[in-house]
Amino acid sequence: MKNIKIMKGQFIFLFLLLAVFGCKEDEFDTYSGGNYLSFYDNPATDSIVETFFFHFGKETIEVPVKFNLGGRLLTQDCPITLSIVDSLSGMLKDGKVVSPLSDEDFDFPSSMVFHKGVEVDSIFVVLKKTPKLANAYCRVVLQIESNEYFTAGETAYCQAKIYFTSAISIPAWWNETIVNYYLGKFSPEKYEVFCREIKVTDLTDVEEKYIREYALQFKRYLEANPEYEADGSRMEVSVIG
Repeated sequence: MKNIKIMKGQFIFLFLLLAVFGCKEDEFDTYSGGNYLSFYDNPATDSIVETFFFHFGKETIEVPVKFNLGGRLLTQDCPITLSIVDSLSGMLKDGKVVSPLSDEDFDFPSSMVFHKGVEVDSIFVVLKKTPKLANAYCRVVLQIESNEYFTAGETAYCQAKIYFTSAISIPAWWNETIVNYYLGKFSPEKYEVFCREIKVTDLTDVEEKYIREYALQFKRYLEANPEYEADGSRMEVSVIG
């Protein structure tokens, strides 16, 4: 019986010893690799697309680019290192780069850091309006580079793609509901007048009651101040009231 008690005590001690070393080994594995940095969005499905057409009067647009931290939270702000993938960046034609970009087209902030105490952070890339954007899309592809503070994370999330233009395109929120019940068929002329007079450029996630209010305001404006489409027809909306 005494031997059994001794063996039982040895077993408990051995179990505790393994648990302690196991924890220490886990701790070592978790923290020895440093911090990993990746873009928050998947560039294959979440490219950033901007058009100056929706930013009337602006010659530059600040676009947020989000990062995700893997590892421990930082105790101090740490610099981020980015590069431009030249082979993928430039003015596009048929999806291919036909001419490079320069400082006249975009710019980085003077200081890029991931701030302490957060898991997700952002920097802002400045896009610049140039004549080439009137009839073409440009693309900037950013690449995370490892430095003394961060290791570049998963390959698929180490690049971010930004497309920009000043060409006219239909905003995503101008959907079938907007066409049928509020603003009618989209046209660049109508959109420009709507933004100018109602002082609203984006109805994404706006409650329906407010969309109706904006549409009615626009209708009243058009009744008092007729505006015309490119084909000479009078501008109309579909909202009733």
